[in-house]
Amino acid sequence: MLTVTLIAASLLSSLGATMIEDSCTTSCNDALIGAAHLTYWGGFAAAVLVAVVGAGWAAAKDCAMVVGPIFGWAVFAAAWTFGGFLVEAAGS
Repeated sequence: MLTVTLIAASLLSSLGATMIEDSCTTSCNDALIGAAHLTYWGGFAAAVLVAVVGAGWAAAKDCAMVVGPIFGWAVFAAAWTFGGFLVEAAGS
């Protein structure tokens, strides 16, 4: 369930980065738009990896399995925030 939610959130935020070019009064910085996409999708991949590896590690150690997904969400939130800053910088 966590992975599906991460995929949906990453897809929606990635689409927002594409639509920013529609509202540019001057030409957008395509390099920053590309960096934002890379940040969104790279952050998504890292978040899924952290969530899955963390849950697997917790299962092997017989610990609470929610810690890995929580760290995965933290990675995703950081990537989403940084990607949002890149999109904002590209459109201004």
